[in-house]
Amino acid sequence: MPRELSEISPMFCNEALFWETLEPLHEMVYFDIHDEKFQVIQLPDEYVSNKDYYGFHPELMEYNGCLCFGIWEYSRTTHNRYRVRLHILKEKIKQVWMQETVDFILPFTLPSECYCNIMGFSDRAIICWLDKECFRIYDVQSKDLKEVQHRGGDCGEEFQEELFKLFKQGQSISNLKSRN
Repeated sequence: MPRELSEISPMFCNEALFWETLEPLHEMVYFDIHDEKFQVIQLPDEYVSNKDYYGFHPELMEYNGCLCFGIWEYSRTTHNRYRVRLHILKEKIKQVWMQETVDFILPFTLPSECYCNIMGFSDRAIICWLDKECFRIYDVQSKDLKEVQHRGGDCGEEFQEELFKLFKQGQSISNLKSRN
């Protein structure tokens, strides 16, 4: 059966290129660079959002060297309660998925129009969002929150590169500097 692939660039992880599919849903296609073969992976049933939380579209990322879908959600009942669910592909051939869930509370409520992005850096899941003139970064595992001031422009890629450098050096987000 032919599959319609997403126009989003593939993710290279664990010696394979992974593409999201548009049709059928809940599948991915990967190309193993060693075997030079295409395979189909079924996404886990838990891919859909939990009924007690509002979820956002899953972000494809690498986490601990594995392909991962990160979903960040917020509670339907408590305004500043959030959750990150990581669906980690531990074994691509046998299609073994594991889930890690981290619940956390922020000291404020995110505005409903706020766009958040979840990223993976080695063994960390990071949530980033732009709030007025402030770029906020939350490390889900360490529970560190950093607000970085900036003036205009899209600072997403620049900050992703800086974050990657910090984490590669074993540092935390508290080492980020404000940009004016």
